[in-house]
Amino acid sequence: MNEKNLVASLAVHGNDGEWLLIDATPDMAEQIRDAGSMPAAIVLTHAHIGHYTGLTHLGREVMAADKLPVWCSASMASFLRDNGPWSQLVELQNIELHEFNSGIVFSPIANVKITPLKVPHRDEYSDTHGFSISIKGRRTLYIPDIDSWSAWGDLPASARAHETVIIDATFYDDYELGNRDMSMIPHPRVKESLELLAPIIHDKELRVIFSHLNHTNPLWNKDSPAYKNVIGQYAEVAERGLIVK
Repeated sequence: MNEKNLVASLAVHGNDGEWLLIDATPDMAEQIRDAGSMPAAIVLTHAHIGHYTGLTHLGREVMAADKLPVWCSASMASFLRDNGPWSQLVELQNIELHEFNSGIVFSPIANVKITPLKVPHRDEYSDTHGFSISIKGRRTLYIPDIDSWSAWGDLPASARAHETVIIDATFYDDYELGNRDMSMIPHPRVKESLELLAPIIHDKELRVIFSHLNHTNPLWNKDSPAYKNVIGQYAEVAERGLIVK
């Protein structure tokens, strides 16, 4: 039986078994079981369904968490405070909100430093951030959702400052949704991202991991030409349990 694929999130490990979870997905309970313990903190990217709705598991009806630190932007914090059921988590102190600022380093757990990077995305309820994550001098760039690289900045330059990049792979190309106008769903296509990063993979031995796949993405199929193209250019497709050191 194939292992179930879960909504994209990231576990970041610090010292002495302590770890934090980036994004509270609908699969958060199962992801915590995979980790074997509760996270010491949660860090949120933005207010889209796959990235924060797992917070419901922390309420009194389920885990009844006690002041679990949740780090997010000011606009995300306002959204959680002002809207139920999330506001109940704050009122009952299941979660304790901590606000970060774009470009300012914070350390939610020991030995882990995170720099929030504001990125352009559909910001109906909050703004959106990716993160530069530093652990013992090794840096990982994590951007699971973004409208376009050109609207944000210089992806190759940002990639060169890191050992690993884990980035938005919602769509492989412009032909996945049949007759639907995909220009209305802005995400950088994997083919474009790979073209930008392929030279750096070889020059710098950069590790490139594509994550956050839509269910239509052919990269789910390891026998597809798309998957073979990514692997053939020495990039990777994220899988459940993938480890980055």
